[in-house]
Amino acid sequence: MNGSSHFAALNSGKGFISYYHKVFGSSEIKRRYIIKGGPGTGKSSLMRKIAESAEKEGKSVEYIQCSSDPSSLDGIIINENTAVLDGTAPHVYEPETAGARDEIINLGQFWDSDRLYKSYNEIAALSALKSGAYTKAYKFLSAAMNVEQINREMAYSCLLRAKMRNTVARIMRAVKDGEGFSVKYRFINAIGMSGSVRLDSYEKNAKSVYAVYDFYGLGGELLREVVDMAADKKLEITVSYSPLIPDLPDAVMLNETKTVFIVTDGDYEDGWHKINMKRFADAEKINLIRGEYRSNQRIKDALVLSAEERLSDAGRYHFELEKIYTSCMDFDSMIVYTEKLCQRIIEKA
Repeated sequence: MNGSSHFAALNSGKGFISYYHKVFGSSEIKRRYIIKGGPGTGKSSLMRKIAESAEKEGKSVEYIQCSSDPSSLDGIIINENTAVLDGTAPHVYEPETAGARDEIINLGQFWDSDRLYKSYNEIAALSALKSGAYTKAYKFLSAAMNVEQINREMAYSCLLRAKMRNTVARIMRAVKDGEGFSVKYRFINAIGMSGSVRLDSYEKNAKSVYAVYDFYGLGGELLREVVDMAADKKLEITVSYSPLIPDLPDAVMLNETKTVFIVTDGDYEDGWHKINMKRFADAEKINLIRGEYRSNQRIKDALVLSAEERLSDAGRYHFELEKIYTSCMDFDSMIVYTEKLCQRIIEKA
């Protein structure tokens, strides 16, 4: 997997949030292949096969990973103009211009419905357990978000906002104005069945990195200033949002200059510019909230851990469903179909 990787959906404090229509609905994408099929029918494997074939032909590939299971794919974008995506629940995607721009790839044609019918009760039971696990996870994430918001409100009262704005303004003055403000959405943090996952795609694609140390959760406020100033300067940007608080940026790229601002817990690499949010916090006020803040953080961390455990349960049920569907698939016929499909998609990309 040589291309950049991102998420297009989040398990968040506000439930499941999908940016599918923003990511795959871009005007740059001229063709969309929407895959339909149940768990274990080979949707992710098919996309990896297409991606590998495209890369062998020298084409660029962006990988959209599943936020619940990052080892699986939600979609790929080839040469920025062709998308292949999983259009099944929870991120249901339907054709808008069927045949002209959008084509459905139906992997259901390769399963044995009669055999699946015999497993109906087991499929229904596992599906219900999986849905219930997600429901519990979202309740834990919602509670964690509420605790985090309490802490952020306390921390914001300690923020020296004018000083922070001056620092951002000084950095942004060196960036030339653009021709029009626009936003792409690509997420790099996710909470899923394997715990919390962070991708390094922003810094890998950057020419310059500003690592923002997230002292008392204040880093997202600096990134909000970056977004606001980028809008004033009519720049094209790419934004990632926090999975816990999905309106709080955790990474921003100025696309023209490949300048990245990214929230970090203190990890830095050589050549990065460091911005410590401690510089913009009133030390006396921080001391007043320190005890309550840390106590709340322990509660939040426990709630997130409980959410991750329930998502792990959902993953276990999902993999059991995959076994059932996989056992009912005619993969020999699907391989022949895949070879022809890969060739057709790559030729048009």
